[in-house]
Amino acid sequence: MAAHTVTAVGNAEVDTAIKKFGTGSALIQGTADYLDVSDSAEWDFGTGDFTVDFWVYKTNGFASEALFEFGKYENTDDILFDTTSVGKLFVAVNDNIIWNKASTLPANSQWDHVAIVRSSTNLYYFLNGTIIEGPTAANFSVAPGNGPRFGDSVYNGDRSAEVQLDEIRVSNTARWTSNFSVPTVAYTADANTLLLIHCDGTDGSTTFTDDDYAATTTTTSSTTSTTSTSTSTSTSTTVTSTSSTTTTVTSTTTSTSSSTSTSTSTTSSTSSTTSSTTSAPPYIIPILEMKAFNPILEMTR
Repeated sequence: MAAHTVTAVGNAEVDTAIKKFGTGSALIQGTADYLDVSDSAEWDFGTGDFTVDFWVYKTNGFASEALFEFGKYENTDDILFDTTSVGKLFVAVNDNIIWNKASTLPANSQWDHVAIVRSSTNLYYFLNGTIIEGPTAANFSVAPGNGPRFGDSVYNGDRSAEVQLDEIRVSNTARWTSNFSVPTVAYTADANTLLLIHCDGTDGSTTFTDDDYAATTTTTSSTTSTTSTSTSTSTSTTVTSTSSTTTTVTSTTTSTSSSTSTSTSTTSSTSSTTSSTTSAPPYIIPILEMKAFNPILEMTR
């Protein structure tokens, strides 16, 4: 499928001063600021596996702030990562609360890697490659009917966050089910990457691009073949007589080259050479007429 449209809503923009990788990050400044991604059937995970992961930078702690949601419905979300007014972790799948508890959240003034993973029927919450919550049963169907948004939620009212996000990725596979080493470079899309926002750009830009697998592997190539036909005809005729010799040589060569790549070349060459040589009339050798010998005549002389 084609890349998804990413819209910067409110004052969401690229910030080049604080970033994890590349040239910038997404600055979400609260009060209805967020990144909104277009709807797609790809977000309908059903009961299948998925992973949502990204880097987050926070400066003033969490309180009633959502990092992401799929669904955008008041009081009903298909996937929600939120925090309560007292800084508890709040995660729901298809409006079923998975965790509403005191837990470890991203720290202030540093980049932290966050991942929510569903593998089979279980949900996991990872922070910097370490399992914080899970595995917890979460075998609920996901079919949000809307694309994801990052940095806000409409669950129970506006939940805009004041954060910076980088390397936002959504996958249709369970990337991790045990502790792992966090990535040290920007992601490269693979076949399971449904969404990848690097958040790069110039400072203050509101342009965000999806570099998912479909967007980076669409290539059209065509190859043409060439057919060549060559025909050669040669005719030679020789006529000889005792008085003259005539030689006629006719040579015709036709070659045609055509290519399926809409290029046609035709070369026709005909050469005709006629050489005629007539020998001079035979030399006439003088014949001396000799009179018959007459003895009587000779005696009278």
